[in-house]
Amino acid sequence: MWLPALEASRAALLSRAARKSVRLQTTAEESRLFDPVMPEAEFRIRGAVDGDGKVLALDIHFTLTVGSRFPLRNEFIDRMVMGIFSVYPCRNYRIEGNLVRRDSCPSSHGPAIGFELGCLAGELFASRVAEHSLLPPGSWRMESMPAGGQAFGPGISMPRNFPLPEILSRTIGISDFERKHASYEQTRLNRNHQEYRPEASRGIGISCGWFGNGFAASARELGAASVSVTLDKDGILSIDVPSPTAGPAIRRAWSRAAEEILGIEAGAVRFPMELAPGPVDPGPSILGRNTSVYTKLIELACSDLSKRRFRDALPITVSRSRRRSSRVPWSAEDFEGTAFESITWGGTAVEVSVPAGTGAAEVTRVWIIIEAGSLLMKDHARSAVEASVENALNWCLGAGDASTAPLVDIQFLPGKKNPRDVSTIPWLLVPAACVQAVRQATGRDISSIPVSRGNGFSGGSA
Repeated sequence: MWLPALEASRAALLSRAARKSVRLQTTAEESRLFDPVMPEAEFRIRGAVDGDGKVLALDIHFTLTVGSRFPLRNEFIDRMVMGIFSVYPCRNYRIEGNLVRRDSCPSSHGPAIGFELGCLAGELFASRVAEHSLLPPGSWRMESMPAGGQAFGPGISMPRNFPLPEILSRTIGISDFERKHASYEQTRLNRNHQEYRPEASRGIGISCGWFGNGFAASARELGAASVSVTLDKDGILSIDVPSPTAGPAIRRAWSRAAEEILGIEAGAVRFPMELAPGPVDPGPSILGRNTSVYTKLIELACSDLSKRRFRDALPITVSRSRRRSSRVPWSAEDFEGTAFESITWGGTAVEVSVPAGTGAAEVTRVWIIIEAGSLLMKDHARSAVEASVENALNWCLGAGDASTAPLVDIQFLPGKKNPRDVSTIPWLLVPAACVQAVRQATGRDISSIPVSRGNGFSGGSA
């Protein structure tokens, strides 16, 4: 995540020292030695389960290995721990962790800033609990969902709209998960008793979860998110957003929204690249903030401007800001309350094939359903999800290890709520479902990524 900024800082420092223009060219070996590295995590999770298979208590220990510097440390750890709990309620828990620093470059982060590591560990633990409960993975997840009004995870407040049961039901249906899982499971259990071994074994995995948009409420050092819109005498609208990294797609969506609200001509919207001066840092443009926060602020500012444009003299400037607020404040110490601005929900099923000759997992099909409110641009959202699915599979199986691209079936649940991020949640769900599928196909106890090539086959136990 920090690589472009780090490279730009190095070039700027060299240019200042040399008093000349500088262009950096790095080799693969230099990148390996000096580029930021992703944190590595190891989890040990034990749980107490009742007779119905529901988790009553958790004992969690993690070791997080990072570089010489670890930006957003508290945010990363909070998100990682929340990801371990996933959506399943559990109010009795003990969490212990170690932070190990290595003599290397500062740590970078994945797109979910810790959520992807915690969710992978939590969903794999959930699949183990489902297996020992003698319930199909989909049925166990459905029965372990929080009841209406009940907090989920360690104590996160339930939003009014909780679409995850519907998402999980649809995911099970479109992937034919229950039938395929039962069939592949019978093949796995009987593998050692078969005279004929098939050319390839198959497996299917499922996962569901959520992603919190924006920073956790514990990020007190960040100021309120704010935007400013100005309509000049020539009918040109300038939108000042402290988000210079917003891509052209989201800017086109912002422009269309402003044009519709104000009734101005197409192409009359400008985005100044200079950030407004101020002592308060609004924070980086990550974690879905462009979509979930600034879109709403731009709509509110343009609505106020439309009411003033016919009674006030031009130019008119309207500013709107938003600081996080909720009915149930978030407590970082107790892990209870409302943690994020908004939540993206999703469910995923992944089917794999593992040839007996190579033992290399090949993903054949991915189904993913996402509920993220109203979509600003459906085509762009779909392509963003496809790219995230591919990158998440590369992270899980090893970059470039997949021989062919899988068929990806993407569905969005319709929603009228404010738009939310869609590109991050595949990083949370796809690796967990993929590892479960590889476990079933190979019969091996795989609990880490990347899944190495040539794991081979084993029969009988999971």
